[in-house]
Amino acid sequence: YLDDKISQGDRVDLNTTNYKYLSYFIGLRKSIELTWVYPSSAVRQGLQGEVRLEFKIEKDGRMTQIRVLNSSGYEILDRAILDAIKLAAPFAPLPKSMAKDSLVITATFRYVLYAYNTL
Repeated sequence: YLDDKISQGDRVDLNTTNYKYLSYFIGLRKSIELTWVYPSSAVRQGLQGEVRLEFKIEKDGRMTQIRVLNSSGYEILDRAILDAIKLAAPFAPLPKSMAKDSLVITATFRYVLYAYNTL
């Protein structure tokens, strides 16, 4: 599921606070969050981890490429976020104010199990 053909160029982190991207990225994060789930089998196995990836969005909002930069160490967790981003696409078209034909976005997704203490 790796795509090593993402062209070099501008890369923007999904959590940027740069005003130029802020409004667009809020919607982008929301779209991904609506499709991203912690796989129940990973929860049962106690798997946790962090996946760093990048994906490319074209001017019209299509996601054309995606790849894992740093794996969580568990294919099930890596696959879950890749699938969520693919499911969330296509995204809104890039705003004209960005003046870009495409944008490569980097992001880190964390899977953390929470222990609940009941008294």
